[in-house]
Amino acid sequence: MRYARRLVGDLVRKLAAILDDASRFNRTESMRKYGANIGKNVFFEGDLSDYSNAPFLTIEDGATVSHGTVILLHDSALNNTLGLPIKFGKVVIGKESYIGANCTILCGVRIGERAIVGSHSLVTKDIPDEAVAYGVPARVQGTIHELAERHKANMKADADDDRYHYLDIIPWRDRVNSQLKYRADYLDFIERSI
Repeated sequence: MRYARRLVGDLVRKLAAILDDASRFNRTESMRKYGANIGKNVFFEGDLSDYSNAPFLTIEDGATVSHGTVILLHDSALNNTLGLPIKFGKVVIGKESYIGANCTILCGVRIGERAIVGSHSLVTKDIPDEAVAYGVPARVQGTIHELAERHKANMKADADDDRYHYLDIIPWRDRVNSQLKYRADYLDFIERSI
């Protein structure tokens, strides 16, 4: 019975992964269809405020836009309240940058290459290459290299703490073709670790 339950669980996870990949692919393809410039190996689980403004969006190769992030390519607040002109602006998300979950990116912003934006941030101004920014509004707090050093120190400090687990895997963009195997292995690791 336990084996059957685990087998069914594995099948459900694999089916969910297939559907999730299809949804993400369809969203990216829809943005391209409406004129967005989307690079290769882009992981996009965010949303646009209005697909008709998609030509104002560029997401460069290997960028990650996490779940719940909203990209606003215009600001119509004063148009709707006072009849003033609508503000439009391009958004560029740089190569191999990472946007955390549930961020809001306002029009006219460039996020630099390999920059990291922390979850729940409000991006109102440009973020430089290899910077780490977070907050409301998002402010540069350091570099990705400084963050990596803190992460390595935390890994050592957490070695004996069973609340934290670190999984040494290759970046998602390097395992695109083995996505289902990765997800199954990842979920098995999580189950064993808890």
